Amino acid sequence: MTQTDQLPMLLLMGNGTCDRRSVIEAGMESSWRIEEWRPEDSEERLGELLRVADAVIPGGDALQTGAFFRAIRNAPKLKFLQLPFTGFEWLDVSSLPEGCIAANAYGHEIAMAEFVMGAMLQWEKDFFELDSSFRKGSWKYRAVGVNDFAQGELAGKSMGIIGYGAIGAELAKRAHAFDMQVHAVSRTERECPAPLMSYGTMDKLPDLVASSDYLVLTCALNDETRGLIGTEEFALMRDDATLVNVARGGVADEDALFAALKNKTIRGAILDVWYVYPKGYPPNPETGGGAPSKHDFASLDNVIMTPHCSANTEGSDIRRYLGIATNLDLVATGELPETYIGTGAAPRT
Repeated sequence: MTQTDQLPMLLLMGNGTCDRRSVIEAGMESSWRIEEWRPEDSEERLGELLRVADAVIPGGDALQTGAFFRAIRNAPKLKFLQLPFTGFEWLDVSSLPEGCIAANAYGHEIAMAEFVMGAMLQWEKDFFELDSSFRKGSWKYRAVGVNDFAQGELAGKSMGIIGYGAIGAELAKRAHAFDMQVHAVSRTERECPAPLMSYGTMDKLPDLVASSDYLVLTCALNDETRGLIGTEEFALMRDDATLVNVARGGVADEDALFAALKNKTIRGAILDVWYVYPKGYPPNPETGGGAPSKHDFASLDNVIMTPHCSANTEGSDIRRYLGIATNLDLVATGELPETYIGTGAAPRT
């Protein structure tokens, strides 16, 4: 047995995860023996690798094969499951092997905050229409009071953030730099952090909803937040207010949201998360993936729609895997990872 064979074994699963191996290795101080499994490899080989793995990082493409969930039932040494993304509402952590700790990953906060700011600027400035109209020779937007359109401004407008974690904090910094008045609510009780003008727990939600020009959802989806923004909340929102959802589709009630947009109860919405996702998400960009809701959001003229891409930048990916490297170092020394989410309880076979 070589010295390398005696190291704890880290299994990378999926093309995206395997392709980021160099980032993980560059960020780690601990030593691991690293093996790779890609979706085109056999399920039999995956079973063999998991039987000796101490830690595993399964990418989305690997999880979609279903092979991971079948093979993990027989992983006697596995002590750490690291997800290379944030959302884990689909995972029953208790079903993992007993004693196996699980963590998710961050690093996408900057990208998502920039995405929201960019979308809000488009909402106020309407660059697409300006460009299209001017290309056709029209100068109709040249001055306030002369034509039927005036650009808006973010300065002076209020932003209400629901869920003040890493994404909310990055967004607040940028909105503050644009002279917006930024407020937030979250389930955690704390002193009001800068640069917020006010912060409260979820009992302050109605006030936030009623007072915000831009209501931004950045919270996790769970039993407490599912349908959090529904018919009552849309009725509280001003008719010139805009909903921005980069959290999960289910935080805003699907039927109530469509009705509020269609009836112009609110000014509009910026939506990057949805209610129906294609099988094998992300889908083949050439073939598409079908409608994102049972309602025809695409028929509305007061919504910006994007395909759940606000976190997808090169910088996000690198930060995410460097954070994973830090978690691996902590686990190697017997500590909990920084982004710990729970511990498995299922008997090991």
